[in-house]
Amino acid sequence: MNIERKIALGACPFCHSPLTKSPANCFHCGAEMMEKYINTKQRKQMLAIRILLISASLVIFFLLFQSMRDGGVIIIPGLLCLLASWVGPLLFFKIKNRKNNIWKKKPIPW
Repeated sequence: MNIERKIALGACPFCHSPLTKSPANCFHCGAEMMEKYINTKQRKQMLAIRILLISASLVIFFLLFQSMRDGGVIIIPGLLCLLASWVGPLLFFKIKNRKNNIWKKKPIPW
């Protein structure tokens, strides 16, 4: 119970030393709090969504490019759609995990 109380008061969950400079970094053991953490399962889902959106946008723009005489008009919306299909899933999972904070211990570089 004493350990839980120290963590609630601002102590590192690994070495239990008080957090002095920043409440998200431990100076003693190198632990860092990662905000809006996306776990491995969600990263795989995000990759599948990205692949699906990018391939669908490429098919749609290929069909539109074939039907239009002036292909230069379709390039800018195509690039915007590809950008949105890459950034959209990341923003979705970051917003979904906005309260998912975990501590990770990083190796000390000495």
